[in-house]
Amino acid sequence: YEMSGLQAARVMGDDFVTLESIGSDCVVTHRTHSDDAWATTMAGVSCDDAQMATDAERNLAFVANGDLWAIDLITGESRMIVEGAGDMVEYDPNSGAIITATHGDTPVRAWNVHGSNIWNVYADGAVYQLHNLAEMGAMVAHTDGEFVAFDGRTGEVWGAGVAWDNIQFFDISGDGTHL
Repeated sequence: YEMSGLQAARVMGDDFVTLESIGSDCVVTHRTHSDDAWATTMAGVSCDDAQMATDAERNLAFVANGDLWAIDLITGESRMIVEGAGDMVEYDPNSGAIITATHGDTPVRAWNVHGSNIWNVYADGAVYQLHNLAEMGAMVAHTDGEFVAFDGRTGEVWGAGVAWDNIQFFDISGDGTHL
């Protein structure tokens, strides 16, 4: 596939979901391996530097572009659920929490699909990346000089470890055994 303006892509079951910036619009597309596709255009909503997470059980995509949006991948309905939530997003399937943060800031927050705040924690340093450990029910944040693991349900810090200097991106397996 060639997709101009691609911001993010997520595997969701046997399908995948893409987030594309097309002109001044943000487009979320649910694609099947048989080339069927259902697109939702969020007119006038910027998704430059936005991130996306998906909830395969409820067929939802979450887009963080400063605000937090929920997109129903079946009906195509999109709605802002939290204004000012951040520009990073992950989804914890164990708790149903949508975890957000703002690149370079310290708060990490959890929301439900209705936009109610579940918990807030403050990292010891600026947050640069979020990653979920779906099988473990946790989130990992890359902050200034360390990785911090949070419980997806409560925000309790499970532990922290030193991160090497100048790391730009990391990936971690869902069971937390490989970084």
